[in-house]
This record gives sequence, structure tokens and C-alpha cells, in this order.
Amino acid sequence: MKTVARHRVTLLAGLALAAAAAAGAASGTAGAGGAPAPAAAAAPAAPAILAHLNGAIAWYRSGQSAAAWVARPSDGIYFENERTLAANVVRLAFAAASAEAATAAAAPPAAARPAAGPSDPQPSERAALLRTTEAIAERVKELQQKIAAGPPSPSADVRLTARRSELEGELAFETNLLDAVQKVAATMKGNLSLGAGANLADQIEDLKISIPEVFAPAAVHPSPPTRGNLSQSGGLIAHTTALFELLGDLRAIDLLDRSTVSLRREAEQLAAPLRNSLREVIRQGGAAAQRADRSDGSDGPAVERDFAALSARFKQIAATTVPLREESLALEQSERNLRDWRASLDQQYHLLVHALLIRGSVVGGAVLALLLLSEGWRRITFRYVRDPRRRRQLLLARRIVTGVLLIGVVLLGFVSDFGSIATFAGFITAGVAVALQTVIVSVAAYFFIVGRYGIRIGDRITVGGVTGEVAEIGLVRFYMMELAGSGSDLHSTGRIVMFANAVLFQPTPLYKQIPGTDYLWHEATVALAPDCAQADVSARLLAVVHAVYLDYRPSLEQQHDNVERLIDLHLPVPEPAARIRYAEGGPELALRYPVETAQGAAIDARMVERLTAAIQTDAALGPAIKGPVRIHPVLTS
Repeated sequence: MKTVARHRVTLLAGLALAAAAAAGAASGTAGAGGAPAPAAAAAPAAPAILAHLNGAIAWYRSGQSAAAWVARPSDGIYFENERTLAANVVRLAFAAASAEAATAAAAPPAAARPAAGPSDPQPSERAALLRTTEAIAERVKELQQKIAAGPPSPSADVRLTARRSELEGELAFETNLLDAVQKVAATMKGNLSLGAGANLADQIEDLKISIPEVFAPAAVHPSPPTRGNLSQSGGLIAHTTALFELLGDLRAIDLLDRSTVSLRREAEQLAAPLRNSLREVIRQGGAAAQRADRSDGSDGPAVERDFAALSARFKQIAATTVPLREESLALEQSERNLRDWRASLDQQYHLLVHALLIRGSVVGGAVLALLLLSEGWRRITFRYVRDPRRRRQLLLARRIVTGVLLIGVVLLGFVSDFGSIATFAGFITAGVAVALQTVIVSVAAYFFIVGRYGIRIGDRITVGGVTGEVAEIGLVRFYMMELAGSGSDLHSTGRIVMFANAVLFQPTPLYKQIPGTDYLWHEATVALAPDCAQADVSARLLAVVHAVYLDYRPSLEQQHDNVERLIDLHLPVPEPAARIRYAEGGPELALRYPVETAQGAAIDARMVERLTAAIQTDAALGPAIKGPVRIHPVLTS
């Protein structure tokens, strides 16, 4: 732990310097109650130098915010150039200020300078404290790198684990040490600001502490993240956002450019009197050379002293002038870099505007085309579709298709990150599907209901134990007028029954008439005597049923033809039929015949009347029939 011991000594030295400075500040404050000590005469250029340094620091910090302007990889090159130039400008400004401070400090004779007040820490103390801070900061960074480079695994050697613990302990100590020294530096800075005789060199050191990264050893700066080139991809929202960001970047870069020009003018104004002084020194050197040429050698020592003084003066002025000149050149390079950067941003701005206009035009054209197609669909429907029900269905499909396509066009035009949208839409769709499950199933069932073999308005159906005539079919539900009664004698109850279309997918069956037909099957039954001629009785009674059936047969045959054309399937023509059934009470004859739904009761009445008359008038049928004729529907519709 030699390093720890060395830093302990450094800390003690720094704390000793801080204690001396604090003691001096206390005595200076105590002495302030008497007559104030005369302030040290500041160099004439000190306010201008400090103002220039403050401007350079502010300009440097505003230039660091240029990382937010990096929109493409090429912009990173401009930013790196600007960061390097800005740091170089600040170093040159401080070099010129330090040289001017040294010149100002050496200018007056020792007797004319006031003694350093007890509240002013000596430059050597401040320099030592600054070196201590830098050394501790470097040690902290070194320890952090060592710890991060090789963390031991749980199965590592015990010695490696112990070494890691030592490094972590030393890092904690060095961190506390750095915090203490920084507090001491802040205290010394505060003491300096209380003293009226603070010299230019100390104020320059205070300003230097505010930007330690410029004067720290060279470090690798991470490349700023790029926003990506949005000129060739992205939606309208991304293009618009990038466009406004780019406008802000252009305004900021213009402001930084104006600040650069202003800072360069300040540097040239500071260098102007120094250049005049250089010209004066050169003129004096020329005059001294002419005197030396005309001299006979008797005043050689005096001429040598003049040349030595002029040389020293020239070096002092050049030590300030050269950094200022280099600073002006670096600022000119910064101006050119900023203008090139702005030209690059201008090019990207024009690309974004061009892409925005193209995408906006495409989206607008697609929306207009969809609206025109929708209007054409509507006009064609009204012109060529005469059936109100079919027309309503086509118009509903038009609204659905147009809405879905418009939403798709808007999403494709305005959105670019489809991965996030797909994830978000997936969660939303799952929630909507659970919450609106019945509604979604009803909408899906609607397209089955209005299909080829679906139900129509006026159809008589039976669903959920309710029989009625369909009155209205909607996208989510349908309505029917309830019918009640027995057999074919059905009448309206005056109630409307509403069912969700989703009932089509339920286990409960839905009964409806065959499309294009309006007839039902009824059955007339009579009990037979066991010893009768069953075949003869069946033929006689079936002839009576046929006679009644002939009255409405043409209507049923027309319906039959319509059904065959509709479903493209050959079906037998509905005809009356007879069959013998054997029940517990003996044999019975069942006569099945079709009837029109609207005329069912009247046909049944005629059928009973004709059959009863035949039984009563035919001597062969009377003894064979036991009981009256009974009529009932084969299926309840």
C-alpha cells in the first residue's frame, strides 16, 4: 500500500496548505475592521483578459451541446473537429492569459508591489493543491479500470479475491480523499474571492479549475449517438419530428457561429495593442542597431543592455501574442467547420423536405383514390342493384372496406416503427377480442347470414325455441316477429324478438324454410280395422288427397322449379304419399301431403271434409275406418 501512504502524505500537505490559507483568511478578516489595505494595482488588460476567458469557456460549453445535432455518421466528423478545436482554443486562451499575467506580475518593481495579504494563498500553494487533485483523480480512474478489467468469478483463486477487496478498499479511500481535496480547493477559491488583492494569475487558475477536462490528460471521448438518416425512410410523423429537430439544430449552429465570430474579434482586439508593442520593440531594436553602427565602441555595455532588455520585452509580448494569433486561426477553422456542418445540415433539411412532400403526396393521393373508388362503388350500387336489401348490404360492405383501407393507408403513411406498433396492436387486439367477443362473432356471423343459404327478411325461422318471421337483419343482430299457435295455425303475438347474430355459431339449431319455397308437409291419419283390406283403403283415401292437392299443385311445382335453379340440385316434385303404420292401438293409415304455408288451415279443412265424406259415402271404407280423421304437421315450422 505504498500508493496509499504516498497519497496520505499528499493529503496532509494539501490540508496544511488549506489550514494556512484559512488562517490567513481569518487574520485578514479580523484586520478588516481597521483601515483597509490598498488594493494591488491590476494590470491594465486584466479585465479584458478575464472577460475573454469567461467568453471562451462559455463558447466551449455551448459547443459541447453540439452532440445533440449529430444526425448522421458524417455529422460525427464535424462534431469531433469542433470538439478538438474548441479545446485547443480554450488552451490557447489560457496560455495567452497566463503569459499576460506573468508579464503584468513582472512589470512593476518589487518595491512598488504590495505584500501578499494574509487572505491570498500563494500561487505555489494553489499549484500544489491543483497537482494533488489531478494526481488523486488519476489514481481513482486507474483503480476503477483495474476493478472493471478483471472481476474474479466465484471459483477464482482466493488471492485474486483478496486482491479485489484490497483494490475496492483503496478505491473507497481515494474517493474520500478526492472529495476532501476538492472541498479544500473550493474553500481556497472562496477565500480568494474575499480578498480584494487577488492577482490575475490566481483568477486564471480558478477559471482553469472550472473546466478540468480540457487540461486533463488525453482521454478517449465516446462518439455521440446518431439519430439516423431519416431522409430515405420513416413515416410522416418521423419526418416531421426530424424536420423540426433539424430546424432547431440550424438555429443553434447559427448562434454558435455568431459566438465564434464574436470570440475571434475579442482575441484580435486583445492582440492589437500587443502587435503595436511588437512593432515598437522592433522599431526600437532597429534604432538601437543604427546607434550601434554609428558608435565607436565606447558604449558597448549600454548597447548590450538595451538589446537584452528589448529581447526580453519581445519574448514577453510574443508569449502572449503568438497564442492569441493561434487562437484566432483556430477560431477561423472552427467557423469554417461550423459552416461546412451547416451546409451538410442544409442538405439533409432539403432531403427531409423533399421526402416529406413525396410521402405526403403519396398518402394524399392514396386517400383521394380510395374516396373516388368508394364514390364509384356507391353510384354503381344505386344504378345497377334494385333490391333494397342487396343494396344495403353492398353499401355496408363499401363502408367497411373503405374504412379499413383508409386506416391502413394512414398507418403506412404516418408510422415508421411497425415493430412497436405490431406489439402494441397485439396487446390491444387481445384485450378487444376478449371484451367484445360476442360482438366480433356476431359481425362474422352476419356474412354467413346474408350469404347464399342465409336468412332473408320475411323468412319463417325457428331459433332458440322461438318461431317467427324475420323483420330486420343488422350487422350485429337480427329481429323477427314472434308467431304462436299450433300446427300450421300460427299468428303474430305482437312482440319483436331480437337475437345476436352469434346465435348462428351456438349449439342451438336454427330452422328455416328451403330458399324459394313456401310450403310445409302435413299428415292426415286414420285408424284401420285389423281385418280390412289395407291396400285398397290406402289407395281410395290417397285418391281423395290427390284430388284436393290438384287445386294448388301448379303453385308448388313453380316453387320446386325455383329451388332447383337456386341450389342447382335435382329434387323430387312434392307429391302426396300414403303408408301404413302399426301402433299400440292397431294399424293406422298416414296420408302425407304438401300445403302452402299461407293456405295451410284452409287446405287442412278441405282435406278433412273430403276424407270424411268419402268414408261416409263409400260402403267399402266405412267398416274399415275406426275413428275420425286427424290432421297434424309433420314438422313444426
